[in-house]
Amino acid sequence: MGLGVASSIAACGPFPFCVARGSRVRTPTGPRLIEELEVGDEIVVADPATGLTAVSRLEAVLKSTRECGTLRFSGRALSVTSDHPLYDPQAHGFFPAGDWLLGLRTHLFEITDSGATVVRVENFEAFTRIDDVFDLTVAHEWHTFVAEGVLVHNKQPANCSIPDGGFTTLGTPDELRPGCTCMDGGVGRWTCGGSGGLALCQFCAAQDGGP
Repeated sequence: MGLGVASSIAACGPFPFCVARGSRVRTPTGPRLIEELEVGDEIVVADPATGLTAVSRLEAVLKSTRECGTLRFSGRALSVTSDHPLYDPQAHGFFPAGDWLLGLRTHLFEITDSGATVVRVENFEAFTRIDDVFDLTVAHEWHTFVAEGVLVHNKQPANCSIPDGGFTTLGTPDELRPGCTCMDGGVGRWTCGGSGGLALCQFCAAQDGGP
C-alpha cells in the first residue's frame, strides 16, 4: 500500500480543521479524550503506507468552535469538521472528511493492536452539531494520529520555500477542496501549514505561504 499525490491534499482556509470534543485519541497508555491532551503528551502515530505505529509527542494543541459532521463505523463514531483530512485506504491518500460526510467515500483505515484493517462507514451525517474542536500537531514525520481507532492527519508544521521568488494567489475554492493558483497559472491545493495558521499552495513550481 503506497501513498500517492493525493496524500498531500488537505482542504485549508482561514479556519482550522479539527476533531471534535469527546473523540478518543490513541496513546501508549490507552485512549484519551482529545480535549484532555496537552503539549508534550505522547500519542500513537501510524504510517499510512504500512500501518506500522510509533509513539510521538504533541508539539501544539489548538482549540476552536466549529460545525461538525459524524461518521459511524464498527460501533464507534468520529465527529470532525468537513475539511479534516482522513485516510482512504482504497485511494491510498488523505482527503477532506466532507467526502465521507457526503457519502462520496466509504472506507477508513483502522489501526489496531494487531495491525491495520479497512473498515466501512455504516452511517454518516453531514451536520450534527457545533462544538469545541481541536487541532493536534505531532513531532513525528508521519504527521498522523489515531482518533476513534482510525487514521487521521494532524496539523502539519509549515515547510515552505520559494525556489524562484514566485508567489501564489488565492483561487476560487470549490466547496470541499479550496484551491490556489500557482504563479505559472497552474492549479494547486491549499494545505494547512502548522500551528501558526499558515497555508501552503502545494503542487506548484513555486510555493509560497499565505495567511
